[in-house]
Amino acid sequence: MYSEFLSGNQQKRAEQKTFKLAVKSKSGHRIEHMKTLVKTKANPVDMKIGIAKFKGLRNGRLLIETHNKQEIDAVNNTIIETCSQELEASKPKP
Repeated sequence: MYSEFLSGNQQKRAEQKTFKLAVKSKSGHRIEHMKTLVKTKANPVDMKIGIAKFKGLRNGRLLIETHNKQEIDAVNNTIIETCSQELEASKPKP
């Protein structure tokens, strides 16, 4: 049935594995400022990285999610290289 097809498709999307990276400001910057720093200095668009989620958390951290481990590692390395004086990136424990 049509409804079964739709529900099966949603389950496949939910089962996709995502890889997360939490970014924290070293000097207490706001989340909007951290987003612009990552977008301008690390520039994931130029690296051709597909980011699934890019959102601020209540604890003042920025959460970045991708569907590929190599992409999240590349974003992590780029943030460390370009923004290490202002931002600190870490992979949350599963």
